[in-house]
Amino acid sequence: MTIRQIDKDAMEKLLENMEENNNSNLSFAKGAHSLWFRFKNYEKNAPYVILTEDSEIAAVCMITKLQREPYANLYEIFSVIPGYASELYWGIMKIMKDRGVERLKMSCTPSSIGWHMKNGIVGWGTDPSGSIRVDIPMMSDRQSQLDLRVSALSDISLVIPPEKQGLKLLSEENNFGPRKLPIVEHTIETVGEFYFRKHLMEKYENI
Repeated sequence: MTIRQIDKDAMEKLLENMEENNNSNLSFAKGAHSLWFRFKNYEKNAPYVILTEDSEIAAVCMITKLQREPYANLYEIFSVIPGYASELYWGIMKIMKDRGVERLKMSCTPSSIGWHMKNGIVGWGTDPSGSIRVDIPMMSDRQSQLDLRVSALSDISLVIPPEKQGLKLLSEENNFGPRKLPIVEHTIETVGEFYFRKHLMEKYENI
């Protein structure tokens, strides 16, 4: 499979094709495109796509590489053709590692948390929408990422964020209403033993 980047025009053409084919991810794709256009990221951080053997776009990912820190921020990833998002995700992880990225940040929504858990994420808190805050050393393949997460259960230093990011995560405290709270609690339960907020408190609360 081929992974490459696309511009705004190519993305808009993809959206037209998805609409013509009644693609189930159309609304999500339109939202991702709107976000990227609003942030003016098509020029700075063009989306990555994976192509089928027939050169069709099978999945799309919006991700940025920070200039001053060895971090990447993953914003959106979705399939156009079911089953291709994971291959794109790990292809991008390898690309980012080769470009000197050391850690990955993202917010995982309650609806996507199961998929991201399969890729080895850990959680440090929640954002105002109830998504799980993720900040983790980036590995170039899924098995290495899963192995790292298991190792972190006995040695949290393997995954804990640097002080600047750790303090920022620790300072974020969100309150949720009666409708949202059960969803957030269920999401945290899904992360389970890999929800490491207590370790942030142990490491940084007295700084």
